[in-house]
Amino acid sequence: MPCVNFSDEMLTAFPNAKVVLTRREPVAWEGMGAVHETMRLAITDYNSSKPWTDGEALAAHVSKNIEHIRSVVPPEILLEFHPRDGWEILCRFLRKEVQKEPFPYINKGNFTANVFKLVLVLKTIKICGPYFMALGVGYLAWA
Repeated sequence: MPCVNFSDEMLTAFPNAKVVLTRREPVAWEGMGAVHETMRLAITDYNSSKPWTDGEALAAHVSKNIEHIRSVVPPEILLEFHPRDGWEILCRFLRKEVQKEPFPYINKGNFTANVFKLVLVLKTIKICGPYFMALGVGYLAWA
């Protein structure tokens, strides 16, 4: 579930924490809600009548979340970060040494959706596999 859903509570609990607002183009998230019902429920805007599969509704919701974070987080502890910016800006903000290896920008396009689908397939195999094996053994014994 996105942290932005709990931003006010997190800011109350950790008022001096630095906040990294990860930015992406809304189109990068557009197909994510349709991947699986559980994921769709986790990222749905329950105040909207439009589903996350509606690109305009998603873009509006993402913009609303960004504006909310900007309005409640003091600028001196807020970094608006896009993964394509790499290590330098992030490390400088966190006062850490800049990493030598390239920034791991693997979450492009449908990467997350594909990983999520793979996890679902593997879990389904784990749950259903023994039943199919028993059916196969029964079939072979019967045949």
